[in-house]
Amino acid sequence: MALLFRGRRRLMLLSLSSGLEPVAVGVGEVVVPSRTPPPPPTPAERAEAARRERLARKTAEREQRFAHERRQWGGRLPSDALRTVDGNVSGLRGFDPALLHALDAAGPATQRAVARFAARLACEAAGLTALHWVAHALTALAEDRPLPPPFDDDARMWHALASDPAVSDRTGP
Repeated sequence: MALLFRGRRRLMLLSLSSGLEPVAVGVGEVVVPSRTPPPPPTPAERAEAARRERLARKTAEREQRFAHERRQWGGRLPSDALRTVDGNVSGLRGFDPALLHALDAAGPATQRAVARFAARLACEAAGLTALHWVAHALTALAEDRPLPPPFDDDARMWHALASDPAVSDRTGP
């Protein structure tokens, strides 16, 4: 235990040893703090403070973006591959983000098999499998061959779908 005794201009710090005997630890003049302000920061100190402030702001902004992205992706940050994949990722992300993370981790062969299955299922649901040019494309897809026209070009594919009178305007059963 330490005791502080203050005299008029002297300060004495006593420490009680384990035998409760006072032992003088330090004696000195009382120092009165200066009332003058500290010197202004140097240009180098100001530059360092500004650098730290910019770094803290950038870090906070990055963390805010990551928090937003985590919420969008079901609590997990997406891989770079998921961030850059073409297609309707946002539609699937809103439906089942865990499925997208699982597909991302599954690897290319599984991803391709799921894409083939989803394409066939979508064409069946839309009533397109009876059209010869769609059936031909689904066969090429199943055999891992390049897609035939008009499926080799997005604009031509959408034009063919819009202009073929046999294509129904429904999107499901």
